[in-house]
Amino acid sequence: MRHTAASAFAAALAACASAALADPPAAAPAAPAAPPPAGNTVSPLTIFPKTDAPKVVKSYPAAGQAMSAGVLVMTVTFDQPMKPGAFDFGPASGGEQPHCLKIPRLLDDTKTFALLCTTDPGKTYALTLNASAQGGFENVAEHRAEPSTLSFKTTDGEGPQDIHEAMKAAGLRDNLDMPVLESPDRRNEKAPTVATPIVSSGLAGEFRARMFNGKPGIPGGASFLNSLVVPNGPSGRTGP
Repeated sequence: MRHTAASAFAAALAACASAALADPPAAAPAAPAAPPPAGNTVSPLTIFPKTDAPKVVKSYPAAGQAMSAGVLVMTVTFDQPMKPGAFDFGPASGGEQPHCLKIPRLLDDTKTFALLCTTDPGKTYALTLNASAQGGFENVAEHRAEPSTLSFKTTDGEGPQDIHEAMKAAGLRDNLDMPVLESPDRRNEKAPTVATPIVSSGLAGEFRARMFNGKPGIPGGASFLNSLVVPNGPSGRTGP
């Protein structure tokens, strides 16, 4: 009886030892990792800080200024960097609109627009800036400038007679602040003796001047230097 019980106990121990030495069951394969979410393609975007509407802080001529008639480089300076190619000059009540090229140039200070014009003696001139509902002068963040008006008067006709004199009167740097694009410097060349009408460029009267081919973006397809104004009408001056 004892022998039988001992044999059974020994058999049980042997079975337990065999079970302990046996290889453990194989682990279940891990589930494949989920793929990362697809990324979004973002186009480059420039975000400008909030800005105030640009304001005119200086102009030439100054508001209400009386000056001699002739060639005029009119300048308008804003209080912050402006967007090139965005502008709006228009007629204003109380005066005539000066005869100017249609496109001003933004100078390299990024705040001053220069516009080449001519004026006649004894006139009151007035023009608006940003009077239209849309477009016009705006800063680099595309915030439109506040509307404003500029008015000035002319006395006699003894003002600047060429673009270089006009730039000096406006306090601009000769050849660096040129109000037209890429005008060749031909001051030492003799001008034609026949007056050449330049109605196509939007200026009144005649200029005894040499005309040059300009960039396609220049109104009338031309720019000019060393020009002598010869206004039309009884109050105008006679040419040399």
